[in-house]
Amino acid sequence: MSIKNSVTVQFKSSSYLLAETSPIEIRDSNLNLVEQLRHGQQVELDDGLYEISAVLQDGQKHRRLVHLQGGSREEVVLDAQEAMQLVHPPPPRVKMTSSPEAESGHGSFPDLTAGAGSDTAMTDLNLGPYEPEGPIELVESDGAVLRESRTTVAGGSSWFFEPSPDLDTVPRAYFRIHGRKIAISLPVNPESHYPLNACEVVTKANAGALEVRAWISPERTVASTMQHMLASGYLLHAARIASEAIELLRSKYQDPTGALLGALLLQKIGQLEPRRSWVENLARDFDWLNDGKVLLALLLSREEAQQDEALTLVLRASKKPMMFTESYSLLLNLLRRWPWPYREDERHKALESLAMMTPYINWDSMMFCQMNAVEE
Repeated sequence: MSIKNSVTVQFKSSSYLLAETSPIEIRDSNLNLVEQLRHGQQVELDDGLYEISAVLQDGQKHRRLVHLQGGSREEVVLDAQEAMQLVHPPPPRVKMTSSPEAESGHGSFPDLTAGAGSDTAMTDLNLGPYEPEGPIELVESDGAVLRESRTTVAGGSSWFFEPSPDLDTVPRAYFRIHGRKIAISLPVNPESHYPLNACEVVTKANAGALEVRAWISPERTVASTMQHMLASGYLLHAARIASEAIELLRSKYQDPTGALLGALLLQKIGQLEPRRSWVENLARDFDWLNDGKVLLALLLSREEAQQDEALTLVLRASKKPMMFTESYSLLLNLLRRWPWPYREDERHKALESLAMMTPYINWDSMMFCQMNAVEE
């Protein structure tokens, strides 16, 4: 009878929630899954070569190989802190259709088959061929204040924003790149202080293209982890954290933008209805975060008795910018496919107004982003 080997896996992370919710996979030399465990758990394995992996805070799957034999005892540490110090990695590039007209779903969280190991995938805002001599200019910001700017390791640009006092709408930053004016929503958190209230906008050259991305600051550990997992294609991993973290984000940490991202993830996997009272609080307490009205209207629209309240929320939401592209897609879908024959003139008028901006939206950007035509 062979002597068993023991393995203990730890996360080195500032996020207790990540350690408690992220599954650790152990696969044999044929890549067959032999065990799934949590942070700090110990497992006994036969002699052999094993791969130990988990998705960490940067949204990437990190792996360690261990060779076990003769009753060995191994302690494996997966370092999420070290991972977050790296430059934000680009998500996998896959062909996708993510506009509201697509059969597969709405907006920026599409259902599709991506590369190995992914639940789904998202692309960045791709602005076409990169011209090194082309200026990248921050024109202005609305509802947010530029805290600092940097040049990234890759030679691109990075801007750090925090919310303006008395925020009353989704904050946005406006850039001019190669003659185009780009507006992108900023996932800030007005309920805290710097850097726990901040976000980062990054522009950089990647594979001959210029990309613009807005990231929740890594100090907002739970929300940042969800965003990175989603951007890297791990929808189910991100949704698992959202299910555990949504009350934490809403009440203890008071990060409404992060909580909204969690709610959108739960909506995507069909688990938002049990959180209806929570969504009601989000829509009521954070009026500036327009997306909350859309989610509440989506839940209320399924009941005829709630149609008037739901449609009123939809019409209000259509007048202000969104934080996430997915919210805008849900809004369009509600207006187009309203389940009840009621207030049709108002719905059509709202759709006509939105139709003016829809052609300029980048459906592959997680944060709501508009690209205007080339300026003269």
